[in-house]
Amino acid sequence: MVDIVLCKLELPDFIRAAALDLRRRGVYSFPRTPCLLYIPAAAAANGGSSTRSAELYCLADERPYTVTLPDPPIAERSIVGSSRGWLVTADARSELHLLNPATREQIELPPIATLEQVRPILDAAGDGGDLRGYEVSFYDGDMREYRAPGIYRPDELRDLLDIKAILSCDPSSSSSRRRGGGGGEGGEDGCGGCIVLLIYHVYQQLSFARVGDNKQWHWITTSSYYRSPYSDIAYRDGAFYAMNLLGGIHRYDIHHSRATRTVVLADTLHHAYMAWTPSSGDFWRLTHLPEDEEEEELRTVGFHVFKVDFDRQDVVPIDSLGDEALFIGHNGTFCLSTKDYPALLPNHVYFTDDDEYMYDSRGARRDVGVFSLDSDSSDEIVSPQRWFNWPAPVWIMPSF
Repeated sequence: MVDIVLCKLELPDFIRAAALDLRRRGVYSFPRTPCLLYIPAAAAANGGSSTRSAELYCLADERPYTVTLPDPPIAERSIVGSSRGWLVTADARSELHLLNPATREQIELPPIATLEQVRPILDAAGDGGDLRGYEVSFYDGDMREYRAPGIYRPDELRDLLDIKAILSCDPSSSSSRRRGGGGGEGGEDGCGGCIVLLIYHVYQQLSFARVGDNKQWHWITTSSYYRSPYSDIAYRDGAFYAMNLLGGIHRYDIHHSRATRTVVLADTLHHAYMAWTPSSGDFWRLTHLPEDEEEEELRTVGFHVFKVDFDRQDVVPIDSLGDEALFIGHNGTFCLSTKDYPALLPNHVYFTDDDEYMYDSRGARRDVGVFSLDSDSSDEIVSPQRWFNWPAPVWIMPSF
């Protein structure tokens, strides 16, 4: 009976029932109505980078809820991704962590220095010295080096490297725990467990790591400067999918420490995001239209949406999402049926600012809102905006 009730809870009810024993949650964990996670402006003003408070603005009841998160302080982290109810964050030393803001559970990922092109610089010889910085080499899967290596402080490496990360499954689910740090969801890759896939800024290549295995990141060498660079990633039916800046879509099957690539859609047109529709199984690609590329503060004025025809190796423009709602940003791009999530608006795109150059202007306004494809207009999620501009707000589907 408890499990049946807990399966029905949205975030507000879960917070009110926080005294329940959460050790059972692997039995009933499932995604809820999306929330917008951000650092409240008031908390940032009072606590600065040491603040541990974040807010989850719940679309189910249009109210914010405060959560206190574990160290390191959320205000000093960068948010690299949001997937399966978890954040992927980079701390002040550029190390990556998984963080579930609903349960406060946290998991360390392998050291950033185990990325193929990254080498730590220590004060003293050997492994015992203090970390001074990182040397980054700029070569791709073809082993072509396009520029000289660069030296970066521990706190600035994350601004260079991290673009987007997603998970193959919820790492705290009972099936993931039983398989103990292996591969794809449900064990389709032969290893089980949870995998994190990362787009990083050595020519927007790919690496993956296994949750629970803190040894290293595995470089996917099939990506290159000319055949990638990748703009979005997704997970479906036991495999990862990566879309490059020319709209080509590549399927990656991961087995142990290797990834095999299959081109499922040839390069066509530039698009930034991709998502599957839950009702029909159609595959969509999106282009996000800013107001003016010369403006310091981007403002959304539209989206172009295309349906992918894999058989004909082509894309077809569409002018309506029907009953679906799309969510884009630093989150793993996802599409939800408003019949299943009645608090959401059909034929709307919910967006947050994930412009790759926002690291250079952390105080600038973030472009966050919801866009109607019916009226071709944008509205704010909440007015006035409640959030501090760094780290940038991100969509998350709470899982607990």
